[in-house]
Amino acid sequence: MVQAMLTKILLMIFITFTFVIFLTPLVKKIAFHVGLVDIPNARKIPQKLVPRLGGLGIFFDFLLGHTLFGTHSDTMNSILIGSYIIAPDPWYTRGGSG
Repeated sequence: MVQAMLTKILLMIFITFTFVIFLTPLVKKIAFHVGLVDIPNARKIPQKLVPRLGGLGIFFDFLLGHTLFGTHSDTMNSILIGSYIIAPDPWYTRGGSG
């Protein structure tokens, strides 16, 4: 029983980690391509363009992990609905100071 649980946990970690390793560079390229980058100025610390879609890769990884391994419930569905509302934030703040 403990061995099966440990195997499931390690499989979950491996699959989601592998997914995010391959997805992060793709999301970074998309951010630069569509112009969703933080442009440096005198008030900001980074001195080069920083992509603003980093959380999107993490969001998709969370979604994959929940879809494959999660326990589906009303509470989790509420969290997912809220995250769908928050996920496109870089598009809304594209022209902002933010």
